[in-house]
Amino acid sequence: MYAFGNYKASEYDKEEKNWRAKNVTPILYKNHSRHYYLHETLAKWAETYRDGMSGKEQIVVTTAYTNPTQSDVQNDYAKRLAWALSDPSGIPARTFSKLSPTPPISWLKVLEGANLNAEDLSRYGVVDKSLNEEESYNIFNRPAKKLTHSQYDDC
Repeated sequence: MYAFGNYKASEYDKEEKNWRAKNVTPILYKNHSRHYYLHETLAKWAETYRDGMSGKEQIVVTTAYTNPTQSDVQNDYAKRLAWALSDPSGIPARTFSKLSPTPPISWLKVLEGANLNAEDLSRYGVVDKSLNEEESYNIFNRPAKKLTHSQYDDC
C-alpha cells in the first residue's frame, strides 16, 4: 500500500517511520501552501507519462548534466534517471550514451547506489515471486530476465 503524506521541516524521518509502522509505503512531500508540492509533482508525473518515450528521454537530457550529488529526498535525480534508463526499449539509455559532452562519470556511482527492491524489478522484465522482498538491487546488479520458450527460439 502507498499513501501521499506531507511532513514539516526536519520531520521527514519521523513521518516516514510512522507510515511504515502501518505497513504503508509513504510518498512524502514537503508541507507548503495548501499541498503545493504534491500538486506540482502530480502534474509533472502526468506530463511525463503523457509524453511517453519522449518524456523519458527528456528526463535523461535534463538530468544527465545535473550534479548527481545534489540529489535529495525532494529531488531524487538518481531514482528519476534510473527509472528513465530502465525502459525495456533501451532508447533512453541510448540517448544517455550519445550525449555530448559526456555526462559526469560520477553518475555511475550514484546510479549504483539507487536501490531497487523486488517490486521495481518488473520494469526490467524480472518477474520472480521467489525473490526476497527485503533484498536490495540496483540497475547494474539485479537478477536476469527469464526468457520464455518462444524467446529462446528467437535467439
